[in-house]
Amino acid sequence: MHLLAARQEDLDAGPQAVDLGQTPADLVVLSFSDSDLTALAACWARHRDGLPSLRLANLARLGHPLSVDLYVDSVIRKAKLVVLRLLGGAGYWRYGLDHVAAACRESGVALAVLPGCAQPNPALDGYGTVPPEAAQRLWRYFTEGGPDNMAHLLAYAATLAGQDRPWREPAPVPRFGVYEGWSGQTAAQTAAQTAAPCAPVVFYRSHLLAGDLEPVHALCDALATRGLAPLPLFVASLKEPDCAAWMRATLTARNAAVVLNLTGFSAAREDGSPLEANGSPVLQAVLSTTPEEGWRGSARGMGPSDLAMNVVLPEMDGRILTRAIAFKAEGALDPDLEFAPTLIRPVPDRVGFAADLAAAWVRLGATPRAERKLALVLSDYPGPGGGIGHAVGLDTPASVVGILERLKAEGYALDGLPAGPAALMEALTGGASATQSLATLSLATLSLEDYRRLAPAEVRARIAATWGGEDADPLVDGGAFRFTVLACGNATVAVQPSRGHGPLTTTQHHDPETPPSHGYAAFHLWLRHVVGIHALVQVGAHGTLEWLPGKAVALSADCWPEIVAGPLPCLYPFIVNNPGEGVQARRRLGAVLIGHLTPPPVEAGLHGDLAALETAIDEYSMATGLDPRRLGTLRQTILDLAWTSGVAADCNLRPDDDPDSILSRLDAHLCDIKELQIRDGLHVFGATPEPERRARLLAAVARFGTAADIAPALDACGEA
Repeated sequence: MHLLAARQEDLDAGPQAVDLGQTPADLVVLSFSDSDLTALAACWARHRDGLPSLRLANLARLGHPLSVDLYVDSVIRKAKLVVLRLLGGAGYWRYGLDHVAAACRESGVALAVLPGCAQPNPALDGYGTVPPEAAQRLWRYFTEGGPDNMAHLLAYAATLAGQDRPWREPAPVPRFGVYEGWSGQTAAQTAAQTAAPCAPVVFYRSHLLAGDLEPVHALCDALATRGLAPLPLFVASLKEPDCAAWMRATLTARNAAVVLNLTGFSAAREDGSPLEANGSPVLQAVLSTTPEEGWRGSARGMGPSDLAMNVVLPEMDGRILTRAIAFKAEGALDPDLEFAPTLIRPVPDRVGFAADLAAAWVRLGATPRAERKLALVLSDYPGPGGGIGHAVGLDTPASVVGILERLKAEGYALDGLPAGPAALMEALTGGASATQSLATLSLATLSLEDYRRLAPAEVRARIAATWGGEDADPLVDGGAFRFTVLACGNATVAVQPSRGHGPLTTTQHHDPETPPSHGYAAFHLWLRHVVGIHALVQVGAHGTLEWLPGKAVALSADCWPEIVAGPLPCLYPFIVNNPGEGVQARRRLGAVLIGHLTPPPVEAGLHGDLAALETAIDEYSMATGLDPRRLGTLRQTILDLAWTSGVAADCNLRPDDDPDSILSRLDAHLCDIKELQIRDGLHVFGATPEPERRARLLAAVARFGTAADIAPALDACGEA
């Protein structure tokens, strides 16, 4: 892992002690869900005459023990009924749950503790004091939702608090459906009839019931202006079988070209995610639970809860991350409730980026193969073992040639393919291959005039502050940036330029502070705007795009990966055993990672001084039984070799250690090194290893797995 992945900021660093400043009331409702609280506030405002006084609080604001203690003493102990709705179970608010339950019992306050989701949670049953049927009824009011159920919830809660009011049982409300309230719905239906690509927007039913739909409207508007036909769909949960089945049927029936998902968590089932029913890309847009100001000021971009719910778990389904498009904002304070509802407010340029990326994926899918333009970019990794085309465990020259040949065989308009890996590298390093002339290679240019037109002045100024004016860039020659590329019809093969001026150190390659050079930015602008590529293929772990300065996730318009790459589909063959670094490309580029095999391993063995040391230890072992007179001499030989070779230091040995203990530790250390698995050669993307190498790979997998792991490993030998 590199520095960017390990950086820490203060965004959601931990709960702070706060005083909500609320006075006592007859009814108190606590929930992690802003939708719950917003819906109740709106309902109470409409029906406040005759209803008991009410206090509402989000549990996220009561995360600190001091906040809990203060709220319990000032509000909870003086209430008549407390309704506590816990998302995730008791462990998510353990201190608060224990203290609220204890206070309610001590003060004779009725308490209902309810699950925060649509599934029962028997572990919460013992905390409340109201009858089980009363808690069940309250829970059903929440899970059904809607204005009518909220009104009867308040009426029933008033009855539990001692004020008799008419109420009725919770009424079912559809768990899923097409949202008809978007102002562009009619226009979208017209667009759909004219074969505009369908772009479903999937969001939680809770937002519909709370009337908190501004981000949904904004995203639908943005998609419509880009020639897509938005289809807003709401679901209670994609984990519910009925919701999942309806979603599959709807996406298939509407022939979804792309899906924009605003729900969190994973939706995967045994038969896959319902969002993937039509085989179209699924883009994840985030409705953040934090304020916009915190996001803008943080290099992390998201707090732990947002990261888990809206990034980590969704990416388990293979969703393509876009951006955080909306953030929490406090509405107007209701002085009677002493509560300000928290609403979700969209950020226009983040909504626009998500819509641009969706349109780009639709464009890629809708373009016939013969017309698609691709860029295959190799890295130029610095340091020992690096160099042009370097990738972890991957033979990139052979892989690129193989990819080009397969693309041509499958209908892509390619020509002038390199004769082999050597010819490819010769062309990319300035020589002429058997099928490509230097004249053709020199055509990759972007004039300074075009660069200044394509790159905003503010961006150029930020680069110039570090690297000077664009005229001084090493890639500029004769008033234009010049790039060494290999044009193969509709595929452009190139080496990613240095993100600085000339060769870089490994530290500079991953520098999270320094912006890229003018030449680096110009190269990617040339690919996007001059060549007009439909997708970028970064061949092998790893390039530099995902390590440019900016937020770790939920990028802003000021982050360099977005400035340079833009809303462009990115495909990234990446070694399968390094998810820690691959995740940077997923989260910062929206890259689709295509995992490739590791090279087959071999045992490291022992060489040089280590082999001599092993031989001496073996002789010592044999002499123990056959010729004890040699033991002293052999022991001294072993100790001399251990200290002169540096192995003694590796094992933290000291000269005054017990000799038998030294020999035992040396023997164990040599065995560990000897059996260490190391890579044997490089893998070629898309190629199944030949039988002998395949057998060694399977043996290595089986060595650290179970018998049940071997069959899947057999199926995994080669990319789909």
